[in-house]
Amino acid sequence: MIVTKVLPNVHPQVSSVWPAFDRVVNELMRDANSPTSLASQPPVNIVETDEAYRIELAAPGLQKEDFNLEINNGQLLISAQKTAEKVEGEKVRRREYSFFSFSRQFKLPEAVELAQVEARYEAGVLLINLPKRPEARPQAPRKLEIA
Repeated sequence: MIVTKVLPNVHPQVSSVWPAFDRVVNELMRDANSPTSLASQPPVNIVETDEAYRIELAAPGLQKEDFNLEINNGQLLISAQKTAEKVEGEKVRRREYSFFSFSRQFKLPEAVELAQVEARYEAGVLLINLPKRPEARPQAPRKLEIA
């Protein structure tokens, strides 16, 4: 199979965008196994409610024992390492995915009650619950008496 790069027939001012676009794509895809590569970082959702923050990190194929969670100086460090196990007598004929290691670090808001942080792993997603301190939660309105 021969792959030929074809640039679309566009206005000359617009065509100058394609080399820049190519550079961005090449940078993102370069060395996908590098620990600092965006391609090797599992995606994260961060959700806030009145009572807590929640981090949802998608990491299918891992076990809870593969993760290392650490809180230090207001920083949450999430890391994991998993390597493919080699079975004697087997030859891998095709490998479309591989296991990897990663490390993600998040600065925690001062509102987080660090002593009550909890984590669980279910259905390929690491869920970290970061409860807010009571004084950081929204307070119900109260009526003031005039003295």
